[in-house]
Amino acid sequence: MASTITLPTAATINVVATTSDYAAKSNLTAAAGSNLTEATMLIYDEILRYQRGDGGRYTHGLTEAMIDDFDYDEFAGNVLWFMDELAGLESDWRKDASAGSTTAYGYAQFTEASVQTAVNRYRYHIDKFNSRSILGRRDWQPDGYVNAEGVFGGTKMKYPAWLITLENALQGNLIGGFYIPYYDHKVHLGALTYDQQLALAFVHLHREGSKDYNFVQLSKGDVTAAKALYENNHHTPAKKIESTLTHAQKKSIYFSIKEITRPMYGVSSSVYYDEKYFNYLKGYVGSFLYKQYPWFNTNDKLNIAEFAALNAGNALYQIFDVMFTQETINEGFIDWFEQGRGTFAAALNKKDVRKELLGKKVEVQLYNNDGTAGAIVFAGFDKTGNLVVANRDDTATDNRIELFFKLH
Repeated sequence: MASTITLPTAATINVVATTSDYAAKSNLTAAAGSNLTEATMLIYDEILRYQRGDGGRYTHGLTEAMIDDFDYDEFAGNVLWFMDELAGLESDWRKDASAGSTTAYGYAQFTEASVQTAVNRYRYHIDKFNSRSILGRRDWQPDGYVNAEGVFGGTKMKYPAWLITLENALQGNLIGGFYIPYYDHKVHLGALTYDQQLALAFVHLHREGSKDYNFVQLSKGDVTAAKALYENNHHTPAKKIESTLTHAQKKSIYFSIKEITRPMYGVSSSVYYDEKYFNYLKGYVGSFLYKQYPWFNTNDKLNIAEFAALNAGNALYQIFDVMFTQETINEGFIDWFEQGRGTFAAALNKKDVRKELLGKKVEVQLYNNDGTAGAIVFAGFDKTGNLVVANRDDTATDNRIELFFKLH
């Protein structure tokens, strides 16, 4: 019997951008160096330690073969590209970039609250790295570090002076029995070089909830993995709030989203005009918003009673349409049928959102039950066609992500 051989995935080491790729790259006068190299070693070593531990964990789709094929040099080359792209995306490579609306600052746009977590995480990774320098625990050879078979020996990674400075400022001075922090975000973070900020930001990405699979795929030059690492581990996504909405708020959002689709598909002068699809969307959007109610789609399976109840409401609406407008009975039936198709799709968690709608959202002022102004939300469709109601519009960020993290 012939055996099957699984060949390793070919790697591409993506090229770091130049000013010919992004004019904003002219803002950068520094370069990544030894700190990002050490940070890359820390993450690489930690992934091997964890994935090969307990006989092999191999989480999120990783396999033993994939870990065996996880090459440090390929990883280091693509980390250099990835973190340079991240700095461009976050700050246009400007050391003093400031968000204005938040405390985000610097090349990687660290917020003041995130620095303490990042510093703790960096120290944790160094401690884990050093624990592998003895007793033959490390199964690869990092450049510049000696592994030892015994209890003693083995090269330890030192805590960088800049990390200790941040730790001291965050902890503060002991005054009157209390530690008084003297950390100044722009002063202390601003004192870090480009190399140091990227090192801190890269280690900060590797935490509980991140997927080692994406780091391993990054070593192959996988742009999708790079985007996932940024979107899931560095960027704070908009918060989806569909489940918190009241009946009146959902009704308001329904009519607001309808106004996104009407000019495209419900107006005969539009190049996209398609009355049937417009009616389909009305049924889909309305039903999707009401899926949280206990009387509709309680178990993610289509309930014929639920489906019938919603379509009965649609039928009543069409009867009034026929009675008080110039719509014919045949036109009313077609409208009702197409809305029913949309309801059916929503109940089965399907989606049929055309590319013209991807990323289209509308700003909606919500009102509380007592009539007072509530939150401002953004409702519509995300870049994959999901219906969303969120606390902010990430369209500009999504477009910027598409601009960055690309091959050069």
